[in-house]
Amino acid sequence: MSEDFGPDIEQLRNIRTRLDQLRNDRDHYIKAADIDGLFLSLNSSARVRELDLRGISGDYTLPTCIGDKDNSSGIQLLEEVLLLLSLSYMTIGKNNELPAVYTTLVVIKTLLFHLKNAGAYSRQDLKALEARLDDISRIIENGKEKYGQVWFVFFKSQLEDCRQSLVPVKRNLDGLSHQLDPLYEKLVSLIRQITAVGSRPKVVISEIKELQEKLVEVESSRVEGKFLAPDDTIPEGQEFINDLLQKCHFIADSIISDSLRVDPSLSNLHDDLVGTKGKLEQLMLTQAWSMRETDLFDILQQLRRLDSLRVNDRFVGTDGTSPEEGQKLASIDNLRNSKDGAFHVGKEIPEGQGAVNSLLEECYEICHGLRCQVEDS
Repeated sequence: MSEDFGPDIEQLRNIRTRLDQLRNDRDHYIKAADIDGLFLSLNSSARVRELDLRGISGDYTLPTCIGDKDNSSGIQLLEEVLLLLSLSYMTIGKNNELPAVYTTLVVIKTLLFHLKNAGAYSRQDLKALEARLDDISRIIENGKEKYGQVWFVFFKSQLEDCRQSLVPVKRNLDGLSHQLDPLYEKLVSLIRQITAVGSRPKVVISEIKELQEKLVEVESSRVEGKFLAPDDTIPEGQEFINDLLQKCHFIADSIISDSLRVDPSLSNLHDDLVGTKGKLEQLMLTQAWSMRETDLFDILQQLRRLDSLRVNDRFVGTDGTSPEEGQKLASIDNLRNSKDGAFHVGKEIPEGQGAVNSLLEECYEICHGLRCQVEDS
């Protein structure tokens, strides 16, 4: 570990252990005093400094960067403690406290990373994320006096990282007329439904065909080959609609023809993601009465672990082969290689990148949705 990393590692481990004890104790409610005390002990006992927190800044939390630093073990421990503390503050209902925002910032930044790579999102998606960042900004400003300059600077920096990540994602929709937004949002919804159906262990073909019929309805709304605005003018951005339609058809046709098979070398990864998605969907159903927000920690860490397995943006098969698909369905995070972002097994890139990527993106979206549910409740 780098000599620049200053916190007391043993004290950080003690804090992490205590947080695990609290979240795993289902017989007792987590007390606010315990969580407040553990957060304060980051400074008083573990001696965390502003310099140490800089190690978590920038792209550190993204799949392409986790584990790349010489002092990664200490930084990772500190980062895990911050995640657990954030989720613990949510569990005790202190969603508007400064430490609570960390998980949201991590998930939003990772989600933006996925959206940029996947390319299937609408302005409405980005408006919702931007509104959430505005809420977080107010929480950070309100917590400046209570939590001090070091933590204020850290969380402010994390927020600005998210805002900077949002810029190129928004820019990707430049050229799409706002008059076509409703149609584009419909297609974004359809491609997500198609990939969701296609990622199930058992695909119901009739559901795919129903979605294909909706695609045909969209196509039939053309007038002389163009999609018109309400005033019958031809708005800019026709290529955005046409490209997304092609992607929808490609994925739907490939699912029906069974040509989007997951390579056997990726089957364990795919099965892990299917299981993780199932757990998240179960949490969506039970969240109101039985879920603790800290339950998200293990799932989020599992997703990030899977994301970090990529090599050159792709997952590589155990046999070292790398046949690629014609289209990516979405993107996964931490399994990617820092250079090309792929999931590798050995040195090769196997088929099934799209299916695995799609599952990972869905999981992150559900994580974000669960986080938003808690904040809104």
